[in-house]
Amino acid sequence: MRRHARWLLAAGTLLLLTTVLYAQQTGIPSRLLVKTDANNYLLTSSVAYTGPDSARQNFQNIRLRTDANGYLLTTFGTGGSAVLPFGAGTATYVPSGRLTSNTTPASNVTTGETDLMTYSLPAASLSATGMAVRISFAATQAANANTKTIRLYFGATLIATLASAANNRPFDGMATVVRTGATTQVSTARFSDNNLSFGVTNAAPTETLSGAVVIKVTGQSSAASGDVTATLLLVEALP
Repeated sequence: MRRHARWLLAAGTLLLLTTVLYAQQTGIPSRLLVKTDANNYLLTSSVAYTGPDSARQNFQNIRLRTDANGYLLTTFGTGGSAVLPFGAGTATYVPSGRLTSNTTPASNVTTGETDLMTYSLPAASLSATGMAVRISFAATQAANANTKTIRLYFGATLIATLASAANNRPFDGMATVVRTGATTQVSTARFSDNNLSFGVTNAAPTETLSGAVVIKVTGQSSAASGDVTATLLLVEALP
């Protein structure tokens, strides 16, 4: 039998909880201070722990509430992130994860540049300097000698491009875009068409990160539709 507890807390209610963080790894208990804001989020902040293994850092600035089905929803507060220990040393890291993956094939139309795959990075995703996204993309070329061009954009900035007349060869590439300021970024990209041609491009996008940023792969042919077919767009968060 499962038992459920329901809590009704007025805004500003303060709770003192004792929990076990990293229990499977250390068994060390920690305490969390919890209260609700005006929107009924539970706001939590870690109380400093100075005992053994104090170098471990835990989740900070977490907001929690339940949805209509009673599931607990958690979102990090502005600029918040989960910091985890790396091995047994003092280094820590922020976990990465997939933002989107598109594997639905899309081909160019006639000889104009065609948007093949797009992803809109939500506003304020790169909210702190040093945060980044990694973009992987792949495409195929038709079996002919037409010149085929694939391009990758971060917002309005072209961060990777490769033109090839190879017959029935794949394109692929990877780019990393790092925030350096609210409206400045740096990027580096590597790409190839099965080692017949390859390239490295460094760029300096100037997207306003408080707004959404469109990441897209385009295709273009010198002669015909269907010469360039995108097969993958994968965007990962590197907080």
